[in-house]
Amino acid sequence: MVHSKMERARTNSPPRSRDRVAGSVFPYPEKLLQFIWQEQLFDTRDLRTVSGLPLVVLRPGRIQHFSGPDLDGASLVIDGERWEGPVEVHVRSTEWEAHGHHRDPAYDQVILHVVMHACSDRSICANGRPVEVLSLRDRLDTGSLNTYERLMNAREMIGCARFIDKVPQALRHEWMEDLLLERLLRRSMQVRSAIDRSQGDQDQVVHELIAKAFGGPSNGLTFGRLAKELPVRLLWRYRDDPWRSAALVQGVSGLWGGGEGNNRTRELTEFNALARMHRLSVIAPASWLRRGARPVSTPAVRIAQWLALVQSLEGSWQELLGARSAMVVREELMERARVIDRENWCFERMRGQCRIGKQLAERIIINAFVPVLLEQAARQGAIELRDRAFSWLDELPSERNAVVTEWSALGLGPDSAAGSQALLELRELYCRPRRCLFCKYGRNLMSRS
Repeated sequence: MVHSKMERARTNSPPRSRDRVAGSVFPYPEKLLQFIWQEQLFDTRDLRTVSGLPLVVLRPGRIQHFSGPDLDGASLVIDGERWEGPVEVHVRSTEWEAHGHHRDPAYDQVILHVVMHACSDRSICANGRPVEVLSLRDRLDTGSLNTYERLMNAREMIGCARFIDKVPQALRHEWMEDLLLERLLRRSMQVRSAIDRSQGDQDQVVHELIAKAFGGPSNGLTFGRLAKELPVRLLWRYRDDPWRSAALVQGVSGLWGGGEGNNRTRELTEFNALARMHRLSVIAPASWLRRGARPVSTPAVRIAQWLALVQSLEGSWQELLGARSAMVVREELMERARVIDRENWCFERMRGQCRIGKQLAERIIINAFVPVLLEQAARQGAIELRDRAFSWLDELPSERNAVVTEWSALGLGPDSAAGSQALLELRELYCRPRRCLFCKYGRNLMSRS
């Protein structure tokens, strides 16, 4: 297979790419060379080290992302003798000493130094022990290099958009499952860290997550700041005092607006007193993005709905986590985040719909309740909590955003929130930073070149 791929590469690859590979500089990052070695994407016939010893690769090892040698678990036969251990990869052999590996005990067990350019025909030294060097300079599969270039230089955000159809369907499903697990694990760990930073105050962490969900992509950070400036227990303290509650959030948000007459005077008086008492800071009005927002979703309306939800959840958000159905939670959130008393809101006339819609309720479940549920599952070792979080995501419809639209245009649109969360992880951590070497789609496409 490798033999035929090399023959195709030498026959069909553009001369310019071959010249670049054969030149004095390898125009790619070292991680690409690591990937090429791991996947054996080069001519493996009659391998010999730079000192002339025959080499057989039984197992190339797997790339590891911690300090120390680049690949672990390799198995080689060098000059008839079998070796087990790590492999180090560099563009030039001189980088071994330039990086101080010859004096670093972490590299004492390296069994092979794989390079693009060998600067001499001798082995290197690991704490007095010779280590053989293998040069890949005249053995590279230029088809894989060309694919890598196309992925890195693609104008589209999804670098593999033009040939994603070549990826096997089974691999697509597998990668989506892996991405979802990766995202949920990462987010549950973020919740754990937030709880630790707040000295175990789960209520405040949930409070901030809900606020960010209310803010969405445009105002998530500003809403998060509002939740920090107005801790959940402060809002619960004034739960039965609608005047002071409204004064708090209107004043700290900085969104005083069209209120007139006695209402506005009373609100300002209340807020000034509360600000001195609780040492509150005011958010700059310019921090809120309002362009393109519909009347029912302006920051002012969302803040009123957020306050209604937060105050209704005192002592009961844990009960919502026990619901078997995400739809039950969604309806409960929609009902609780309803602004009933409109007279207290002088900065915005509450007209029309004052209850949040399904999409916002689902966003709260996905971005606040599911991560908290998973964090509790991990901390308590409760499999049923983990399964509930996954079932909620499977039950909820796919999120509607630019990322989902991009993938849907390629025929890979998700059918649930579980799928859209996986695609968000793919976009944020792989497509945007062009980490195609770490993406199963990119790796498959390069391996098939």
